[in-house]
Amino acid sequence: MKQSDIKTEKRDFSKINYNVPSNSKIYIAMGKGDNNANECYTTYKTANNLVQYLLNYPLIEHDEKIWFPFDCEDSNIYLAFKNNGFKNLIYTHFENSENFYEMEVDCDIIISNPPFSRHKIGDKSYGRTDLFNRLFKLDKPFIMLQPTQMLNNLSIIKHLTEKSPNIGFICPENRTGFIINGIEKNSPAFYSFWMCYKMGLSKMWNNM
Repeated sequence: MKQSDIKTEKRDFSKINYNVPSNSKIYIAMGKGDNNANECYTTYKTANNLVQYLLNYPLIEHDEKIWFPFDCEDSNIYLAFKNNGFKNLIYTHFENSENFYEMEVDCDIIISNPPFSRHKIGDKSYGRTDLFNRLFKLDKPFIMLQPTQMLNNLSIIKHLTEKSPNIGFICPENRTGFIINGIEKNSPAFYSFWMCYKMGLSKMWNNM
């Protein structure tokens, strides 16, 4: 049989619907989307595990002033520190017209689970690059819960290489669960860790 005798079917692959959501749609499904809706809230277990880790080494003192810039009084991160004897706690949230990117708070450490995707505060939009530019400009020790996707951000990679002696990661044993629309989800599609700056970790990667 000649090659010319073989009938081939030409397919227009541009019209195929693979039904694969974009990153932005994945984040919205996980509770991180525009318009500040449906946030992924930290579970109390996740927050308390962090507190116990910091106290056991120890990497933090009870008298230190901690700022939670994306949290409210019912935030599990705030409650975990409060329930473990910390007194000097400050929480702010953009829903209360408190813009982390434009305000300064007298504190020793900044800790939070910030939005994972772009979010609006007033008429301005902020993303992960803005978050870490602001954090490193403040130059305070910080701990931020982040998905591994953050390592795809070239701006953050630049920060990591420039500040590597002061950077460390606290890595949970399993994927971190979140509370989405009031329901606890324990099997997210991505792994998250706590990114630390100036927290005195002995090495960059640390098992929780």
